[in-house]
Amino acid sequence: MLKMLTVPAHLRQHADIPLAAYIQRATGGGVRIATCRDTVPALRMMKSLRLKDWLKLEAAKVLIDVQPGEYEHAVPARVCYGRWLADCPVCGGAIDVDPLEPVFLCLSCGWPGRIAPVEFPPERAEIERLLLARPMTYNRNWFPGEPVEHLAEENRQFGHEV
Repeated sequence: MLKMLTVPAHLRQHADIPLAAYIQRATGGGVRIATCRDTVPALRMMKSLRLKDWLKLEAAKVLIDVQPGEYEHAVPARVCYGRWLADCPVCGGAIDVDPLEPVFLCLSCGWPGRIAPVEFPPERAEIERLLLARPMTYNRNWFPGEPVEHLAEENRQFGHEV
């Protein structure tokens, strides 16, 4: 059985890395699983800005040429420290994503060169419910392919609501 993730020691020791404060703010004090609409200031402030357009603007800043059209394969979403992310399969970079606008473009390496769809699990609501029962946001993690039953068992094991 997997153990629940904890904040790595090197992050806990340095006051200049406000991970806990960032997570608390992005998750509304721990009451929701955050999306890029919670974590990206431009998307928080400009509600009408589409994620796809923001990705293209950010890509242009780092000279990534985004081709028209959509990439044919979906990138899986995951939850890490209480926020939805998608990982680049090429460089390992990750960006916060949103189930209401499931799109991805790696802003580190530019993969796949066009906007890619993001695949959220069909049981997203149940995953979020089980993760939100955990009092510590850094224990709110889910990986693609992990069964919902595993999250429920972890919650039971650690005395959290199921």
